[in-house]
Amino acid sequence: MPKKVHLSKTSVFKRYKSLILLPLGTVILLTLCVLIFGLGLDKRLFDSSLEGYIFDKNKNPIIGANVCIKDNCAITGNNGFYKIQELKLGNNEIIVTSDKHLNLVESITIDNGVNTLSVELTDATLANLTVTMSDVSELQLNELKFLLDDKELTEKTSKIDEKSIELKLENKKTGLYKLKVASSYYVDEVIDLIVEPNIENKYDIKLEPSSTFKIYIQNWLDSTSLANTQVTIGNDTELSTDDKGMLAIDELSIYEKEILFEKEGFLKQIYTLVNLHPGINPDLTVKLVPDGKITFVKETALGKQIFLSNYDGSDAKQLTVDGMNTNPWIDERNEKVYFLKNQVDKASIVHWVDFLGEETKLISTKTDQPARKLDLVNYRKDIRIFIRETDSESKIIKTNLDDNQESILYDLSNRELQDSLLSQDGNQFIFSFVSKEQSNITEEGIYTNNIRFNRTTNLIKFNTGDEERVSQPKAVNDDGNILALTLDGELFIHSYSGEQIERITNDNIEKSTFHFQPETNNITYIRNIEGKKELVLVDPFSKVMKILVQTDAESIDYRWLTKEIFNYVSNGELWISSVNNLESAKLVDKTVTL
Repeated sequence: MPKKVHLSKTSVFKRYKSLILLPLGTVILLTLCVLIFGLGLDKRLFDSSLEGYIFDKNKNPIIGANVCIKDNCAITGNNGFYKIQELKLGNNEIIVTSDKHLNLVESITIDNGVNTLSVELTDATLANLTVTMSDVSELQLNELKFLLDDKELTEKTSKIDEKSIELKLENKKTGLYKLKVASSYYVDEVIDLIVEPNIENKYDIKLEPSSTFKIYIQNWLDSTSLANTQVTIGNDTELSTDDKGMLAIDELSIYEKEILFEKEGFLKQIYTLVNLHPGINPDLTVKLVPDGKITFVKETALGKQIFLSNYDGSDAKQLTVDGMNTNPWIDERNEKVYFLKNQVDKASIVHWVDFLGEETKLISTKTDQPARKLDLVNYRKDIRIFIRETDSESKIIKTNLDDNQESILYDLSNRELQDSLLSQDGNQFIFSFVSKEQSNITEEGIYTNNIRFNRTTNLIKFNTGDEERVSQPKAVNDDGNILALTLDGELFIHSYSGEQIERITNDNIEKSTFHFQPETNNITYIRNIEGKKELVLVDPFSKVMKILVQTDAESIDYRWLTKEIFNYVSNGELWISSVNNLESAKLVDKTVTL
């Protein structure tokens, strides 16, 4: 067995100390060598130069030629001499250019020290050109600057008249150039110049005064900002609004006529520019209308026809071509419009037509039914309610759109229907009647029929007090639990959870049109105030009232499209408006009914 050797602490320390000091000294020495060698090598690498002469085919020196190796350049003097210093050793490429000669590109190897290279340039074909610049009003010559291929020109312009000047460029090499005309007053112009030999090279530039302004893009519904809206000016300038819906236009011709605005979920809008002037202009606010479809009816030589358009009236199409067509409803998911085609002395029949007006389909199967005293339709829920009368009886009938699934909702025999309505969700049929006989006068009132279960409930009884008072149902909210009704010309509401009715207003209310604002409990109706018609929105609980439309028209009708958007017809003009932005109502079409 080998004998173990015990080392003292001192000896161990000395052993490792020697191992540590040796690499450290070596590192320092190597570092110094690298630095010294590197500095010398770096100096050697760039301690080279290239010099020589540039001359033409007649051995005449070419003055002002540009000689470059990468970004290291020199310009020849009066004797055609150039010198480029501090060049890196190795293979390089030299480029020689001159205004009147063909460019030269040549490979070269740079050695240590002074390298020499003299080259002969071939004469280029030269030509002259004239650029005329004019303004249709009166030329503003302040700060006009010309750059040819990004190099500022020293040539001077000459005045032709008050509206135009010309720039003459002589002895230019034939070929393609890019000329930029820069000015603080005009829109910068950049044009391509093709200089050809043996012809008169002439170009005309129409200078256009520059305007500056800011554009703010807002939602037409509520005036909120619309970020990232695409803005197209002319044929190729595409910009976008910032997070605040703003876009700064720094340089736009005062002669520019249109700007196109596009954003997903909104209709494209072309804004016509008017009264732009040079310099700073007032800010421009543009409101984009949401993307949506509306239908309406117009009287034509061939009867009442169904039309479809965007919310703002653009892209309008006539969907029907003949007959008396009414009551249109849009099925946007399937791109169809349902409508009723009226018949003489017979019930209206249901059709649908596609958005292009190219395909129409008959839905009703019993087209020979007699004219109906009542005809309520809910296309979405495939429900149709009408009264069928014979000599001995009168009944409220529910069927589907094709008239193939009939059921009796209520027996009206010896009763006279007063008012009726079908809820928007198709779940309730609400009606009122008075008795023709004294024996069942206590049954008079307002009733609701749960269509799904065909269960009828008396909501409000008539003649319960000392004075005979007959109320009339007018509208029911989306939830089906609040009923708007009139009593002696005043507006009331009735909550299904209680039996009391509450008066909302004693306005002089129009007889016809009541609606609940979608997704709310607010009621809209039309009233007469001092000879004017007003469309009014009222919260039945707070009694807060808002006037949506005021007109001198003899008649007014309206419909809710969404919670925020409604349209109305006043004197045959169809308007679309937002409850949050009434001042921006848009005219959709004329000679219209809803």
